[in-house]
Amino acid sequence: MRTEVNAEFVKATREKYGMSQRTFALLLGIGEATIVRYEKGAKPTKANANLILAANDPRFMAGCIMRDGDALSARQRAHAEEYVYAFISLDPEEEAEEAGMKMNEIYDFTLRQEVLNEQAADIVAEILRYMVREGIEADDTSEPLAILLKQLFAVKADIISVEHRDPSKLDQIAGYLKYTQQYVAELIDARGVA
Repeated sequence: MRTEVNAEFVKATREKYGMSQRTFALLLGIGEATIVRYEKGAKPTKANANLILAANDPRFMAGCIMRDGDALSARQRAHAEEYVYAFISLDPEEEAEEAGMKMNEIYDFTLRQEVLNEQAADIVAEILRYMVREGIEADDTSEPLAILLKQLFAVKADIISVEHRDPSKLDQIAGYLKYTQQYVAELIDARGVA
C-alpha cells in the first residue's frame, strides 16, 4: 500500500524528529514556506513527496544532517542529531550503509528531478516573455515557439513522473532541455530581439 504524503504525514514526519519547519526544510533542501504550505494542505510535488517519504526513515535524515547540517545553528544541529540518532536502530553497520545508499540514491534522483524541472520552467518563462512582448498567440500552430511551449509542458510532466528512478530517462530529458534552451536563444537572437 502506498503512503499518502498529505498535510498530516508531513507534519507528523517533521514532529517525529522534534524539528521546526525551518530545520526540517533546511535539511531536506525544500523552502520553509513550501513546508508550511504542505502542512496546511497543499499537495507536494512528486519529487518533494519522495523526499518527505524518505525523511520518515531516520537513516535518511542522518544522511541529511551529515550532508547539510552545517546550514543549521549548532543548537539546531545538536537537537536534530539527538532525535534522529535516537530512532536509528542498532543494525549491523553493513546493513545501515546499504540502506543509507538506497536513501541517498532516492535523494539524488529527486534532487535531479527538481533541477530539471526548474530548467524547464526557466525555458518556458523565456518563451512566454518573448511571446507576450511580440504579441504571439500560444495557440499559433505555425509559430515554432508556441510548439516548443507545448512540448515543454509535456516534458515538465515527464520530469516529475519518471517511474522506477530511471536515470537514463532523466539523462534524455537533460539533453532535450540543453538543446531546447540553445535553440530558443538562437531563434530569439535571429529575430533580432534581445
